[in-house]
Amino acid sequence: MQDFTTNPLPLYKKVAGSGVSRLEALRAKYSTNNIAQQQASYQKLLVGFPEHNRNQYLLTHIHCALNLNQNYDTIKADLLKLPQINRPSDPITEAEIDRAIERTKESREKNFPLHQIQLSTQTITTGTHVPAVKPETHVPVVMPETNKAVTFETLKARSPYALTGSNKDAEAFLKTLFKEDEYICIGGVKNNHPCQVRSYLNRLDSLGEYITINPFTPDTTRSDKNVAFYRHMLVEFDVEDKEKALADPVFLRQELEKQAGFWMEMLNKGMPIISLTYSGSKSIHALFRVNVPDAMTWEQEIAGKIYPIFCKMGADPANKNPSRLSRMPMALRNGVRQELLYLNQNTAPMTPEELLKLLGGIAPETTAVPAVGNTLFDLVPAVCASKMTEVEKIRTIHAATSAHLKSRGAFLKVERVRDSIELLYLDHTTHIVRSIHNKIFQAQLSKELGLPTNDQKFIRLFSYLENDLLASENIPVVTPRKYWHSTQDAIYISCNDHEMVRITTDRIEIAPNGTDHVIFLPEAVLEDWTYTEENYHFWQNQLWKNATIRTTEEKSITLAWTTLLPFAPENKPILCIVGEPGSGKTKISKGAAWLWGVPAWDIQPLQDENKGLDNFGIGVDKGGIALMDNVDTVYKWLPDTLAKYSTGEVIRKRKLYSDKEQIEFRGEAALVINSVKPYFASDPGCNARLMVVRMNTRETREERDLDSELKKEILIHRNASLSMICRQLQQILADKVRVTENFGLRHNDWGEYAVKLGRVLKEEKFMKSALLKNQENRMDIVLENNALAAAIESYFSNSYRYPQLEGYTDDIRKQLAEFNSDFAYYSNQKFTSLFTRSLVYLQKDYDIKEKVIGGVHRTRYTITLKER
Repeated sequence: MQDFTTNPLPLYKKVAGSGVSRLEALRAKYSTNNIAQQQASYQKLLVGFPEHNRNQYLLTHIHCALNLNQNYDTIKADLLKLPQINRPSDPITEAEIDRAIERTKESREKNFPLHQIQLSTQTITTGTHVPAVKPETHVPVVMPETNKAVTFETLKARSPYALTGSNKDAEAFLKTLFKEDEYICIGGVKNNHPCQVRSYLNRLDSLGEYITINPFTPDTTRSDKNVAFYRHMLVEFDVEDKEKALADPVFLRQELEKQAGFWMEMLNKGMPIISLTYSGSKSIHALFRVNVPDAMTWEQEIAGKIYPIFCKMGADPANKNPSRLSRMPMALRNGVRQELLYLNQNTAPMTPEELLKLLGGIAPETTAVPAVGNTLFDLVPAVCASKMTEVEKIRTIHAATSAHLKSRGAFLKVERVRDSIELLYLDHTTHIVRSIHNKIFQAQLSKELGLPTNDQKFIRLFSYLENDLLASENIPVVTPRKYWHSTQDAIYISCNDHEMVRITTDRIEIAPNGTDHVIFLPEAVLEDWTYTEENYHFWQNQLWKNATIRTTEEKSITLAWTTLLPFAPENKPILCIVGEPGSGKTKISKGAAWLWGVPAWDIQPLQDENKGLDNFGIGVDKGGIALMDNVDTVYKWLPDTLAKYSTGEVIRKRKLYSDKEQIEFRGEAALVINSVKPYFASDPGCNARLMVVRMNTRETREERDLDSELKKEILIHRNASLSMICRQLQQILADKVRVTENFGLRHNDWGEYAVKLGRVLKEEKFMKSALLKNQENRMDIVLENNALAAAIESYFSNSYRYPQLEGYTDDIRKQLAEFNSDFAYYSNQKFTSLFTRSLVYLQKDYDIKEKVIGGVHRTRYTITLKER
């Protein structure tokens, strides 16, 4: 038998009398002095610059242009003129082109020629395992041993059709694969409009590089759904080290000989191969004649069963669809002829069943995954060492990982906004809940798998896991709570990141995170504390004991607000602390935060409407206690926003840098507003939602006022204080007697809890009195800072005045201008607006009668001083 091991491939065959190889001759072709030919090729190169994948093509374009003896300046100037480069929506900048040129220079200086990566990265080997270079695409395989190299000439000699090396081969190829009235595509990658085969037979000298492997229906585009006959299947292999193959002709020849030897073995086994075509670069394209009636059968049999077997051998998995492009025989590819190596005009089609039976004796058997322990750390190396495809490996590891995680915990879904879902994982061992995107969760999973988080296997595995969980309908949907939560029957107060105190009418117990589907995330739990039977009333601390709160009723309001924080009803009051600078307003809210172990979010700045609203939304959405300090100015957005917050409405706002996407802020936090002059409280809707606490100015500053000392004292008794509060909350929860009195509150749930707290403390009547007194306090803080109220008070304090103030609003303005000169410059409209807004508060001290004059549709007011 003839020995083919020393017979070189025709690509490297020496040209007679020249002493150089064909490859060297092709390279020399670009260094000739044929300027016109070079310019024509260069212009064709510019025309072929693609609309898409421009960055990927850029280096290849520069490299090819340099091969055509173009200098860097010319290349750059011509690129900047291309419309593909200067797309208005996404241009490639001059700096990006400069970087591409620098990379090209560096590559050429190191003798590593650039090339356009378009083909698969699958590898075909003979009898040995190949280490995975790119885990996401590369498949280590074992092919049947050929024991000899086969050249292109060997395959040509085996061809039943006598190949001529001319355009007659292209004509025979087209007539063998298709009928003359069928529609196919021949040309570039973007040639999507099929033409009849007979039209291509009339212009064989100008055919493009690519041809579709199956015919299409008329007047359509190249697409799987438009395939007319499912007649041919494409199988292609590629070399592993592409850069070495292009730089080393000997290595490329050896790799192509391996492929040629493999296809010779396939022909010897009786495979229904109709043609073999050299791609002009690094591979051979094989077309199989199959007998498939429709798309469903193709998907189930060819793509689902037959092609995976070829993929295990190392075939490119991207070629399994029926509208695939193959290489057109005899066309030029970068000056190299795409030769037809084999053509059998009498190849009989095989059904999928026949082909599967034949492949059963050829394809390597898949090695089963070795039996390992229950740890993922042992499983992953075993799977990676098996002979499965890369996709099968990832799916196997994914199934094991999913089962492992579900055996140790539970996955949960959180619907943040509509159609926006986050996945959480509750570990049943630690009872800690984390997002699956949390770095700690991913680090733990990485450790168990033995894969770094930046490894492609880990990235693909995580993507599989997330997609399966998002698509699953068996994952429960939960709402993570922040610091505390309450229902009709129970109160839940977090102790740490894995435990909570569960309070019901009959018991107080320490329960693991996740009990009753109540979830606390690690970033929203109280500072660690321990439930104890010790009693300590937090009001005994120096901070509250020596606070300069004006009245005992207002002290009771502060006590109730601090104690009832875990109830957190949607309709909740706003604690408004009013006092001069240095009165200790901020310490009251900070003291409550130190006691409970929550952060006091500072909502600042407020001046800018957009930033102020954003900061407010973020602050109240975080949970815990939100603090607005020094609110002494009326902000347009504030009254309506406070009304929404205190009634449980969701605050929605357009997301920054987007047109339609919205973000939602929920009023999770308890809100405290500190103010010296609470002008914002003059809004009736806002005023009705305040729990007012007024503070006197401190005359001295003693040592105990230091924050560090006050905080230390609170923390020493924190466990006992919170434990006692838990027992008080339990009694409130057990109290089912309804409160029927009307306290003038816009938050009746909270008012009822406050009265029940008064019952627990044996001070029910006093608590009711404090709630009623709060109505007067709300009016007082408005009147104390209201210029109109001050002017009216001055008016009635003068004995020589009449005992009443009467007239239209303009008449009243003129009479009061004597006591407030600013009113002399007010317009009637501005004064009327101030007057009507203040009426509800003025009625506390004055009788105000209104009479509408029908003829002029104006209101006449009569104001008299109430008897005290």
